[in-house]
Amino acid sequence: MNESTDSESVSSSLPECPRCGTPVADVTITGPMDQYASPCGCRIHLGELESDD
Repeated sequence: MNESTDSESVSSSLPECPRCGTPVADVTITGPMDQYASPCGCRIHLGELESDD
């Protein structure tokens, strides 16, 4: 496999930011109602990244 294929498979398995559509690799919680998606930095609300599966 080449490197672009590996990064595409990883990004496709990550949830998308509900604000900008960027794959979210991490969430930083700074308070009970303050969460930020990473790497985009968008503020998200509790439960927005959870799937309905």
